[in-house]
Amino acid sequence: LVEDQQDKLKQKKGKNMKKLTALLVTLIMFTSIVTAQTQFNGEMSTAIINQDNQTDVTMPYVGIDVGVNDWKLGINVSSDLTFKVEEMNFTYNMGMLNTDIIFGLQPTPYGITWDLRKPTVNMFSTVPGTISSTVTDGTANGIGLSTDLWLATLDVFYSNDINPYEEYLAYRVSSGMFGVSFDNQNNKTFDWKTDIVFGDSLSLNVMGEYDLDSDEDSYWTRATLNTPNNFIFTGGYNSDEDFEYGVGYKLEKDLFFIVDCSDSDVWTIRFTKTLF
Repeated sequence: LVEDQQDKLKQKKGKNMKKLTALLVTLIMFTSIVTAQTQFNGEMSTAIINQDNQTDVTMPYVGIDVGVNDWKLGINVSSDLTFKVEEMNFTYNMGMLNTDIIFGLQPTPYGITWDLRKPTVNMFSTVPGTISSTVTDGTANGIGLSTDLWLATLDVFYSNDINPYEEYLAYRVSSGMFGVSFDNQNNKTFDWKTDIVFGDSLSLNVMGEYDLDSDEDSYWTRATLNTPNNFIFTGGYNSDEDFEYGVGYKLEKDLFFIVDCSDSDVWTIRFTKTLF
């Protein structure tokens, strides 16, 4: 009788072990699939800013982007450790129509300044100016559409979740280095952005915006030169007659050091690190 009980116990343990093994294999396979399909991007920067004879050490930007298939989540951590969800959306691709429909919290297609908040896109902390829609802070919850036309790309965004429940419609048409943005608040902006490559490792990036709706000329522009010896130089100017300039050096593949100044007597030293 004791032997029968021991045999049953062994059989039960064997079945449990098989179940546990199957569960572990399933978890490993699931983790492998998710990890393979998941993209992580993260970056952070530390800055020493001097303005009006006062020096502050800040954390201008810490951001993490997670993408799984057509889902995207972007989180920003401010200097006071406040978490903000910048993007949370999913995209449906309509296949042969070359059209994406985006649902959720997403950047509004107005101008080119939204990405300039990221140090890896905008290495220099100062921007000569920003001309953007005053309705949103760059993102809003709504429905977006992006489609490739014959010689241009059309981006459209609609939301009724702003100020509060105010309908907002923005769209941007871009072709090559040029783009034009409009919204239903009578904002109109012309922008330009291009990279000019000389050889293998020398490149010049030029960007800017011009406000088509302003009674006065309102604009900003900037050029950034990347050199083969890891030095970066920039210079910019805006309609307020403010000139900004800077120099940087790429210490490693994912770490760079920047010093930039402006006519408004503000200078910044910034270290930026790509996390993953």
